[in-house]
Amino acid sequence: MLFTANIPVVEYDPAVAEIIQSVSEDSLITTISRLSGEVPVIIAGEPDSLPCRYVYSPGCYRSALWLAEQMAATGVSVEMQPFVPMDMIDVDLLPSGKGWASFNMFPSIYIQPIKSSLYRTDDAGASWQVVVKDDPSIAWGEIVSLSEDSAWAAAGTKLMRTVEGETWQLMLELGTETVLNDICAVGSTHGWAVGDLGTLVSTTDAWVNWEKSYPFAQDLSQVDFISANNGWIASEESLWVTTDGGETWSSQDQPLYCITEMEFLDTLLGYLAGFSEDHLGCICKTPDGGNTWDVLLDTLSSFPYDICVQGSGSLWVVGSGGMVLFSDDAGITFSRRDAENKSNLQAIDVIADGRGVLGGWTEILHTTDGETWSLPDTINLDWMWNVVGTLEGADATEVIITAHYDAFVWNEDTQYIYTPGADDNASGVSAVLESARLLSENDWQHALKFVLFSGEEVGLWGAFDYASQNHHKDVLGFLNADMIAYDGNGDRLLEVHGYTEWNPLSEETGSIFNEIVDVYNLNIDPVVDNEWQPGDGMCLWWVGIPGISLVEDGNDFNPFYHTTEETLDKLNTPYLTEVTKACVGWMATMANMDSLGQVREEVVTLKEMVTLRLSSAIMRSQGWVEISSPYPVTPQIYDAVGRKVKTLASVPASTEAVRIPLEVSDLPRGIYWITVSAKDSFVSERFVLVR
Repeated sequence: MLFTANIPVVEYDPAVAEIIQSVSEDSLITTISRLSGEVPVIIAGEPDSLPCRYVYSPGCYRSALWLAEQMAATGVSVEMQPFVPMDMIDVDLLPSGKGWASFNMFPSIYIQPIKSSLYRTDDAGASWQVVVKDDPSIAWGEIVSLSEDSAWAAAGTKLMRTVEGETWQLMLELGTETVLNDICAVGSTHGWAVGDLGTLVSTTDAWVNWEKSYPFAQDLSQVDFISANNGWIASEESLWVTTDGGETWSSQDQPLYCITEMEFLDTLLGYLAGFSEDHLGCICKTPDGGNTWDVLLDTLSSFPYDICVQGSGSLWVVGSGGMVLFSDDAGITFSRRDAENKSNLQAIDVIADGRGVLGGWTEILHTTDGETWSLPDTINLDWMWNVVGTLEGADATEVIITAHYDAFVWNEDTQYIYTPGADDNASGVSAVLESARLLSENDWQHALKFVLFSGEEVGLWGAFDYASQNHHKDVLGFLNADMIAYDGNGDRLLEVHGYTEWNPLSEETGSIFNEIVDVYNLNIDPVVDNEWQPGDGMCLWWVGIPGISLVEDGNDFNPFYHTTEETLDKLNTPYLTEVTKACVGWMATMANMDSLGQVREEVVTLKEMVTLRLSSAIMRSQGWVEISSPYPVTPQIYDAVGRKVKTLASVPASTEAVRIPLEVSDLPRGIYWITVSAKDSFVSERFVLVR
């Protein structure tokens, strides 16, 4: 990796100056007045209006349609990219195609606490129906489908059961200290569930009565029984077998450093997934009930999280980075069938006729043939849509300008009726559309992306989905515009945040913006710093993309923010026009810039030298983190809006992985990032905390 040694210098370019001066205040006003519902619009040739952009309202989807049409009219190619604003935890299908899936939606600064949902399918994931929606009292987890109307679920500290397919009954609750991590069944009456603190619970009468034991001190993460007597339980490091229904257990050797999934077909044949001490993904197979193990794969760059075995030969494995592996010969050979979305995949189930479901972070797909995957046919999963415009360049390097288009008001009575959001964030949207209009008339060295996110107000969902899909691409930089039109005191101040802790090159993107303002004599006063700013830019910083987030002066905060009074007449449109000129100038300058910095020297950064691994991408109360670094480092934890919420013990310099405990029982449920930074670079990993 190359580290930039100096700050670039922006030189005056008459062509760029002409583009900057072509920014139209009237064009910006037109966009805001229509997007905030003050002026009617035309969508697909029909009259319409957009008074409400609350992300769960029909108006937000209509806004996406209108924005896609407006962006296409500028001359760029446009794609509406749907995603599910939830994380799939588990899916379990019956041979008929009926089954259940569990989802969690994690909190934002406005949505508390976690919202957990349960969905049902009658057609192997082609469509879904809501069974339990946004219940904050239950964290739905692993599911076992027993019949078309009967299922069990491990749900945080609770175990739930349905016997008629609609209503769910609480069968047991273990208290706040013990989370159930896995559940399995044999027939319709025998069941086992395992959890933290070595907890094992079992039943012989479908949980009407149950027994609890603590066979081992380790947190138990996996359980699988293939008969009333024969079964296995596992922690992240150890594996045990029983032949008497769990009365006694025997330890078995296993080749993995960490077990993430276990699947047995009978008393002999079984599979393990996890990773090695070298932090490479592994898949193993036993022919003799776990006494010996054959390593099928041990060099995967992705961590495997779930296994599905169909019949004696078909095997699917999903994992981090969108990994989908398939074998039709019981693991002798594998082929890659990765999902287009590169986010973590956590669950998969495929039935005998080839139909199936896979899902994970902002992802749910179904298949009819076990090979190709597509979105479900229904839209009752609270779909959200990013609107992405692309202007191809001479090379594949990208420069991105972003803004979110969804809106929010504090008053719940009007959330589904009127959310004008003129400043937050029709103003940022207007800058993106104006950039597309002006820049599409020219040819550029780099490809330009014009991205409008959904779901910002309820947890940065659109930005996270986009970052998950595009973090592997060559991106020179991004600019995120969020609230750039209020200047109540007329001082022309604009905050420019280029967060350097996670990518030092962000400082240069901010310096370029500042120089654009000076070189082209724009009438704003940017205040550039290297601090984080809550919002969509955090998701791009988190995956290592350098860039800046723009926001109006926080000391001159818009008093109409998130109210029905946040309308066009409250904005300073000349100020917005100058900010947009700077955005357009930044995009035009970056679009033809060979690199960030004029002098570059090759050095190895921390991202190449430091390793950071978590015990699991989903945690309940505790786990571990492993770090190797040539420098002493101090891991830190950030929440979903970028606030630092915890600092862990410092780790000394070591070329070998140093494991430290990760105690997170004091944090609320949600999405978190653990980061390590030093020497002008960083590494980070995302994890989900459930209860």
